[in-house]
Amino acid sequence: HVVNPFQFLQFIIVGDFNVNMMAHSSHNNYVVSFCSHFNLSQVVVDCTYVRADGYQSLLDLVLVSDPDYVLECSTIPP
Repeated sequence: HVVNPFQFLQFIIVGDFNVNMMAHSSHNNYVVSFCSHFNLSQVVVDCTYVRADGYQSLLDLVLVSDPDYVLECSTIPP
């Protein structure tokens, strides 16, 4: 029986990951794999960057170990 030393800890990881989570790419897959491996949820749902040409991306992420503790997570409109 393997004991997970992190099972009782709550994690919040925030920052500009410089990976567009709204697009499908190999870089995106690394973040998804990381989240899956550590049982983290990404709670930002709106775009966090909009270019002058209107292209939207989700670069700024909030990763949490238990999304039930997140009461609200929002972005400021561009």
